[in-house]
Amino acid sequence: MTLSTRLWLSATVVLITLIVYCAVLVQALHVTRVAESLRSNTRETIGSANRVISELKDVETGGRGFLLTGDQRFMEPYVSGRIRALAGMRDLHRYSSGADLSIRSQVATLDTLVARKLDDAAILIADRRSLHWNLRHEIPLIDRGKVDMDAARAAVASIVTQESQELATIDQGLARLRTDMIVIALIGTPLVALAVIVSTALALGAFRAQRARLQRALEEMGSEGGAIDLMNLSVNDFADVATAFNDMAIRLSSEATRRDVAEAKLTETNTELRGKARSLEIYSRTVNLVRRMADRLPACADEDEFSSVIQSFAPQLTPGRRGALYLMANSHNLLHMGASWSGPFTSREEFTPAECWALRRGQEHISGLGHIEVSCAHIVGGAGSTHWCVPLVAQSETVGLLYLEGTEESDETDTVHVLSETIALALVNLRLREKLRSQSVRDPLTAIYNRRYIDETLDLELARALRSKNAIAVIMLDIDHFKKFNDTFGHEAGDLVLRGVADVLATSMRRGDVAGRFGGEEFLLIMPGADLDLATSRANMMREAISALELSQGGQKVGRVTASFGVAIFPEDGETAHLLVQTADKALYAAKSAGRNRVVAARTEART
Repeated sequence: MTLSTRLWLSATVVLITLIVYCAVLVQALHVTRVAESLRSNTRETIGSANRVISELKDVETGGRGFLLTGDQRFMEPYVSGRIRALAGMRDLHRYSSGADLSIRSQVATLDTLVARKLDDAAILIADRRSLHWNLRHEIPLIDRGKVDMDAARAAVASIVTQESQELATIDQGLARLRTDMIVIALIGTPLVALAVIVSTALALGAFRAQRARLQRALEEMGSEGGAIDLMNLSVNDFADVATAFNDMAIRLSSEATRRDVAEAKLTETNTELRGKARSLEIYSRTVNLVRRMADRLPACADEDEFSSVIQSFAPQLTPGRRGALYLMANSHNLLHMGASWSGPFTSREEFTPAECWALRRGQEHISGLGHIEVSCAHIVGGAGSTHWCVPLVAQSETVGLLYLEGTEESDETDTVHVLSETIALALVNLRLREKLRSQSVRDPLTAIYNRRYIDETLDLELARALRSKNAIAVIMLDIDHFKKFNDTFGHEAGDLVLRGVADVLATSMRRGDVAGRFGGEEFLLIMPGADLDLATSRANMMREAISALELSQGGQKVGRVTASFGVAIFPEDGETAHLLVQTADKALYAAKSAGRNRVVAARTEART
């Protein structure tokens, strides 16, 4: 057997040993990954089941609150819980698709219960909003909802119990696999090392034997036989050795080249991964900031609080840029600055929609440094800066403008778009809530408060007055000869008179006073802290202002408008809202009987 044959044989033994060792390790790793995947699915199944029952609780709590009170605020947890419950069921179906038949059966049962629970809740909500709502009629449906909720809890408990047992089994299996891998490493590594050592020793022994033979042949070169032996022994053996070493050198050179290329690619990949990791970190931070901002915007009571939230979060979402939030007026003919951040900039505080290219075109507009684009008219100066106008549009309504300004371009387009969409949607919802609230407490004709709001406010102010021992004045007024305006000029003229009187009341009240339409042509004013003299003086001032009204309908004057006033003071003229209003009403009729267009104050002894 030649030296090269022995070397190849030794290398083959080492290679086979390594292949077997690696195969065992790969198989163990594969089994571990499969077990880890099953463990992850099991944990996700448990988490999804728990999320579903948690969201169902939110649906039940929000729905029950709306059914009992009719308060629209309870609909927010109801709607969000409904959406997340359906999403949780989708996740539960996905993660439990590989589970055993018992788990899938429980998931199917839970799916049916969730669907029925959500359908029943939707029916109850719709019935509560109808004009014929009766809680007693809905008791069977409510009882079935409770039964379905208990059944859903039982199904989730069964799923969690079985999956927890499966999770414990998987964890035990993983522990055994890790133990087996440790054993394989402890036993296999010495065996591979032993194979390498033995093969190397055999190869070295063969090489030493060949070298000894060569040495003996060289020593015997003086004889002819020795020279023949040298020819016979050295030519083939050293030719093979030389060929093997040349092949090895070529392979080593190729391997070195491939290693350098691989190292370069690895360095490039690591750089790319670090960049992606940084981008992912920034994206995660941005998403978290937008989520936190979006959580706070629906809780804002008015546009001032809304602007404060934007002013807190926007600088973190648009680092390195100055910016402002502009709010569109209800008339849609003017924008005013609601919030600003990161220093002064070149956009005016107020401007019309026609002065902004973004609002005129209905899409974002970037001008200034590095952009061949015309600048908006609301930007004054600003050379050397980039101006970015993004219209805030939601539900086909333009509600404002997001303005950003800076000296450098940055890769933040997606962030700005998400920010603008979040602000626009939240602002539309805020204005819708304000509109609905205004409609619920305002009289649609006169735009002052309605009877319901007046009653609630009077009860509240009386409770405060009882604690603080302060007086409250209540003024009841009625338009004199109101029927004459309707009969002579038509109902449009009557509406005009009502609006004119309401405008006088709205402009004549002190800050903190409340005026509302009590019914028909009657109005009621509440003046916290006012005594009889102040209330009477204020009533006379409003009476004179009403008498000075000059109203025209279709180019024709409707005539002189007058009103009669009745004044009552808490607690002298009544200690309850009902008595106080009744006393003021009696004083009003006394003013009517005395000739109208006058103010009459109730007297304490006149109460019966």
